[in-house]
Amino acid sequence: HDRRPVIRILLECGANPNITNNRGRSPLHKALSAEAAELLIGHGAEVNKTDVANKTPLFVATELDRREVIKHLLSLGADPNSIAKRGRFPLHEARSGNAAEILIEYKADINARTSNGETPLLLATKHDRHSVIQVLLDKEASARIPGPFKRSPLHETQSPEAAKSLIDK
Repeated sequence: HDRRPVIRILLECGANPNITNNRGRSPLHKALSAEAAELLIGHGAEVNKTDVANKTPLFVATELDRREVIKHLLSLGADPNSIAKRGRFPLHEARSGNAAEILIEYKADINARTSNGETPLLLATKHDRHSVIQVLLDKEASARIPGPFKRSPLHETQSPEAAKSLIDK
């Protein structure tokens, strides 16, 4: 659904682009397209506004694998190293290799650790996100950084393909 015409009308009538719902999310957290994000930011939406879980619109777009929105938010100054609750960065949430690549292109910390010590590579292996694993390894993420309980990405891997990629690095 293209909601831009409605968004445009509301903004032109004085709607606050930074208003939040009960979870602290603004319209920018819910942007479904780069064009909607641009429209909201053009009317004063805060690109790094956080919700109650300290998630920025970039973090939410990454969780939902909205690659166009991810790239657009980053091009407009979104912080690729913003930290949400539990010390998670957007790169920890990458669902696709393309999303991971975009974040890394904008200087996301490839070996960032969550508050309990998990790296993006450890989480990608734990959740069997093979395209993310490949991008992280290609971009020189360390496969040797231990996570909780000194478990490495190899300990957490869910597939033979991921295990082979980790061993080959």
